[in-house]
Amino acid sequence: MDDNQDFDEKSPDLYEEVLVSESLDQYEGLLNRSKSTKEYLKNIHQILSLNHIKTKY
Repeated sequence: MDDNQDFDEKSPDLYEEVLVSESLDQYEGLLNRSKSTKEYLKNIHQILSLNHIKTKY
């Protein structure tokens, strides 16, 4: 008897559980992550640009 098979049958997929609890489909979750990553990179770029200006003069 395979212990892993018993575990798989009794345990829901964590990814699916998160999607259900957040009421997101898989594409909404990826889209939200992509938007937040783009915003983060934009902010980092602005900070680095400002630091470059401050140190240049």
